[in-house]
Amino acid sequence: MRTRHLLTVLLLTAIWTRSAFGEPFTPAVGSPERKAICDAVREHVLTKMAEKKPPMKVLFQVGTLRVEGPWAWFEGFPVQANGNRLPDGYLLDIDYIMVLKRSKLGWKVVENQSRGDVPSQDEVRQMVKRHPALPLHLMPKLWRDVLGR
Repeated sequence: MRTRHLLTVLLLTAIWTRSAFGEPFTPAVGSPERKAICDAVREHVLTKMAEKKPPMKVLFQVGTLRVEGPWAWFEGFPVQANGNRLPDGYLLDIDYIMVLKRSKLGWKVVENQSRGDVPSQDEVRQMVKRHPALPLHLMPKLWRDVLGR
């Protein structure tokens, strides 16, 4: 019993230390934070990128989701609730890549880098210039390599 209590305290301390020092993490599937981030991405995609509103619920197959402090990096593609891709004519069939920032009002997409190709150095530099506080290690290695960091 005493060992279990000690392990619990150590685990909670590790979690607190990670969040206090801003270590990047991936929110757990089903967690309120992951849901809030995916909801913000969904809102952005459906209102700003959809060719027409899909008649079915849109979920995301998440490839990368990293959070540090008020910043999040999201990569994924939209799917139906059964896991199948959406039919043609609703959303572009590309990887959706978004940078989000959390405020008092919640998560919001501040950068849309959705694409079917590799970003140029200039594109990545301009994004970093627009968001100088964005932790670069949230970006996947490919993006950091393009940037030269």
